[in-house]
This record gives sequence, C-alpha cells and structure tokens, in this order.
Amino acid sequence: PELSAPLARDAGLMSWLLGRIKLRPFHANKLYATELLAVLLQQNAPNQALFGEEGGVLALLTATSYYKRREPQALEEAELVENMYDCLCSALHAPANQTLFLKAEGIELMILT
Repeated sequence: PELSAPLARDAGLMSWLLGRIKLRPFHANKLYATELLAVLLQQNAPNQALFGEEGGVLALLTATSYYKRREPQALEEAELVENMYDCLCSALHAPANQTLFLKAEGIELMILT
C-alpha cells in the first residue's frame, strides 16, 4: 500500500490505466485496468487525489455512460461495470472529486433508467 502512490504518480500507472478505460468497446484489458484502478483507489487519499487531477472522474463517467441504455452482454462486461462503479465510489471519498463529479453531472448519469 505504501508504494502504490509513487507507483501511480511517478511511474505513470494512473494515467496509463485511465487510457485503457477510455477505450470505447469492451476489451479484457479494460476489465483488468478497472480492477487495478479499484485497488489503487481503495482507502488511498493520494491516489484518489491523483485520480481527480488526471481526469479520472470524467473518464469513468464517460465509460459508464455507454451502459446507460445498454445492458452488459457477458459476465466479464458486467464485472467491468461493477469495477467502474467501485472506482467511482472510492474516488468520491476525496472532496475535490465530489466537486468534479457534480460538475460533470454524475448524479444524473448514475440514475440509470
């Protein structure tokens, strides 16, 4: 846990993972990236802050918007959606990320119909 912040910031892991998440169609690498991101964000304030600075809130909201009107087609795709929501929940512990979430109209997106 103590090495996760330097790894995310200095080695560029956070931006690399966010780049994998921004890919539009489902891909196994996108699933793995969300799993790693969820681990990095769990109870880690520096990583949560970095996530917001790197544009992670908007990236995850954009990625989840794909599923607003479309159901996941496979179990792996459903797990991807769960991972993305886990990442958002962990990231929203940081007040700065809460502001970014509200500005990006995240609440409206989360109300899936």
